[in-house]
Amino acid sequence: MSHRSHIMRKHFLAFAALLLCAGASQSEARPFRGSSRVEVLLCRTSDSGPPPRTPGHYSNMMFTRGGGGLADWWRDMSLDNFNNNGARVNGWYQMTQNTTAYTALDRWGKVGACVNAAASASTGAVTIPAGTIYYVVTFPSVDLFGWAGGAFLPWDLSVGDVAHEGGHGISLDHSFSNDPNYRNADWAGIGEYDDPWDVMSWANSFRATTPFGDAPSGLVTPHRDRMGWLPRNRIVVHGSDGVAERTYTLAAVEQPAAGGALMIRVPYDPGDLFRYYSIELRRRTGWSAGIPADTVLIHDVKRNRDTNGVPTGPQIAWLQRDLTRSDKAPAQTLNANGVQITVLSINAASNQAVVRVRSQITERCLQGFVWREASPTDR
Repeated sequence: MSHRSHIMRKHFLAFAALLLCAGASQSEARPFRGSSRVEVLLCRTSDSGPPPRTPGHYSNMMFTRGGGGLADWWRDMSLDNFNNNGARVNGWYQMTQNTTAYTALDRWGKVGACVNAAASASTGAVTIPAGTIYYVVTFPSVDLFGWAGGAFLPWDLSVGDVAHEGGHGISLDHSFSNDPNYRNADWAGIGEYDDPWDVMSWANSFRATTPFGDAPSGLVTPHRDRMGWLPRNRIVVHGSDGVAERTYTLAAVEQPAAGGALMIRVPYDPGDLFRYYSIELRRRTGWSAGIPADTVLIHDVKRNRDTNGVPTGPQIAWLQRDLTRSDKAPAQTLNANGVQITVLSINAASNQAVVRVRSQITERCLQGFVWREASPTDR
């Protein structure tokens, strides 16, 4: 590498770092509602030949409502609280590298080569504004990854590819299960990608068919809750009224017009009231048509925090599987950490489930959890 190339690369990396930090600050804000503009950069290598798909294809796939693509998926997952209005698809831009040289670059080098090609193009040049989420799409396909603020995608991407990597773009992390023997890849964590009901386990997800390739079966409620996409009056925090045991009606997240809670939170850690079990009902319909059956999902949810309670990383959700079953289906009962959860019934006709929950959290007299007058039965 020449001295001049080295200087240019240093300048790009500094520029990319600024972009990434700016994108991350927007993508990590909560709640995450309304319009989030996305800039898509289409880039091809110098020897690739004409790309097989037009910019219009990606615009229809990602941002046009009513066509069965990504825009419809985000609308339904967010209950119409999130969209990419104002998004643009730019390119195709020709990069200076041939396919061999481009493939040899590290990940940020690949991103930077496309960003530089877009910024220096003789026609249709685009510079990514600070704080804007952006996607890089390349021809030929060389990689697939995401970060808080953007995504890197192949030209032949599916709805599921861009939903998953775009999920990273708005700072969602991979989903997990409690299966101690599941390992999706050598580099993956134990249980990582083992929640096929969730887009953030896309490598192992149940799927729906769209005109633009497969789409994930959905987004689990811990993610939707963190984004601020569930109505507050449809979330129940068990024990917040001081009652230790209750029976609840859940509405399927695919059918929010049904009566009942869309999510139940069951806090169980006296040291962190944001450590909880979540309970939701999933119906085999719509985007979830590919799931095996109607089922209730229980997740163990944790947000990484430092000793002062300040978040230090993304929220993690572990699907609770019944490890006594050969198929390790989602647990329909749970008895752990002073919490008992039992699924009593699922009614497909009414899009509802009934669950019973008991927790010791109400007996622990925790400051800031239950605000009421003390009673003689309190400890």
